[in-house]
Amino acid sequence: VRAEAWDQVNLDGLLRWHRYGVEADTLLEGNNWLLLRLHATPPAWDDRELRDGAALRTPGWAGVELGVSTDYRYPVTLDLWGEVLFWKDRWSTYVEADLVLKPADVLTLELAPTFEYQTGAPAYVDVTEVTGERRYLLGDLEASALGVTLRATWAITPRLTLQGYGQLFLAAADYGPFRELRVPAGERPRIEPDALATVPEPADDPDFAQAAVNESLVLRWEYMPGSTIYLVYTHQQVPTETYGEGRLDLEGLRDAAWTEMVLLKMSYL
Repeated sequence: VRAEAWDQVNLDGLLRWHRYGVEADTLLEGNNWLLLRLHATPPAWDDRELRDGAALRTPGWAGVELGVSTDYRYPVTLDLWGEVLFWKDRWSTYVEADLVLKPADVLTLELAPTFEYQTGAPAYVDVTEVTGERRYLLGDLEASALGVTLRATWAITPRLTLQGYGQLFLAAADYGPFRELRVPAGERPRIEPDALATVPEPADDPDFAQAAVNESLVLRWEYMPGSTIYLVYTHQQVPTETYGEGRLDLEGLRDAAWTEMVLLKMSYL
């Protein structure tokens, strides 16, 4: 069991984060591991969100983290880590896992999903400067992201292997309600959320959704010690434009163009 305190200060001495917590971890029978962490962060200044040196006062949060890891010598192993942060109307969560299956000595399968969600925090939308006035526009952000990665390795012989990789990634962001602050041009203020005034939704909707698919197959043959031949196939599909209404959606992949490539590489030692 350990107690910890951690802070981060920028070059100008502005306190970004201050964090206090307690952590307990234990090694169970069979080399299995368990971690539990509780922590709290009081309100602090964020001088990166607005991208021009202005600082935004961020609310504090309390959080809990949990990690689990099983013995890598088992035919089925799991690494799992998750975190939940919350404070009044603001909360977020992040979960990642790594599941490894070894049905045979020559075959390994790995599935690694991730999920992230947050809501309630004001986020950058736009900063404009006209007629001697600087306008900061922010929107309460609801964001989510989902990723799934699959890897497979087959050792056909000690010198010949086949590796497969596939990844699907989805992300989305929904902004609103919107708030703004107007200051004299050239000023880089420290902004308190209570100082922001509510404004209508902007004409250019900042909501978006995005998706991506990446796949590859690699055949590797070490035909002589230190000398190899690689045969590689790749497939990539990423929409060139954002779409959707701020929710996770595969729609963009339906008509998106893709790139396919076959490569042959040979090295001789």
